[in-house]
Amino acid sequence: MTEDKLKQSIHQEIERATVKILLNSIFMGTGFFITPDGYVLTAFHCIGEKADIKEGFVERIQIELVPEKFFDAQLDYVKSAPDNDIAVLKVNYSSEHYLPLSLISTEETDRYRDSRVVALGYPAGRRYESIGIYSGEITRFSDDNKIEINKVVKGTGQSGSVLYHYETQRVIGVVVEVVEIDKPNEVTHIELAVRFESLFKTWPELQKITDDVAKDWDKYLEQLGVTTPSEKVQNQGVANVTQTVHNHGETNKQVIIGHVDTLNIND
Repeated sequence: MTEDKLKQSIHQEIERATVKILLNSIFMGTGFFITPDGYVLTAFHCIGEKADIKEGFVERIQIELVPEKFFDAQLDYVKSAPDNDIAVLKVNYSSEHYLPLSLISTEETDRYRDSRVVALGYPAGRRYESIGIYSGEITRFSDDNKIEINKVVKGTGQSGSVLYHYETQRVIGVVVEVVEIDKPNEVTHIELAVRFESLFKTWPELQKITDDVAKDWDKYLEQLGVTTPSEKVQNQGVANVTQTVHNHGETNKQVIIGHVDTLNIND
């Protein structure tokens, strides 16, 4: 499979997991399934700015799977991370399409700067528009749990979109905003997504949940011929073992004697 066809297949699966977010029947943004039992992520401001969440009053939240197919959604405030603009919604719906989350460690930020990402969503802010697919790259990991990206965020309706990272084959953030800059001699705007560190803290069970989701996602990738993250980790635990042999006066000759699983042995 060519790289273009591979990306097209991945985009199609992400699209199937992506939904529109509505508040009182008004389109507010984008969201996506992260579990098969109906958990959806979106940007908290898509619902929080129009509903007095902290006072216990929540207006009607819906997701739209496909045109004119709606499901009511409940905000799970305890699992959400409002200070980092992440909302967790629960829908009474079993989805066949859902996406794995991942954290980017501090040690990995330099490595993944300039790497490719894609976001799918509805940037024009119109309910009846078709989904857009926007590829770009990471420009910087900021200290406030944000990811600065380029050529990915096109409009306000894209808030809550998935930010999918090709190198790790995981969702590494939620698109949240575009910051306009008026100062001369500077970039005109900064596109931002928020990372998941705060979400994993407020929702401790999420690590086990997303590990299981990742297994399903990796099976899908394997069908496409992709070396999955789980395969890479497994391969790291397999070592080529060499030994030095003395053969008819030849010394220091290395012979690969096979693949051996590495073990942790306690003294």
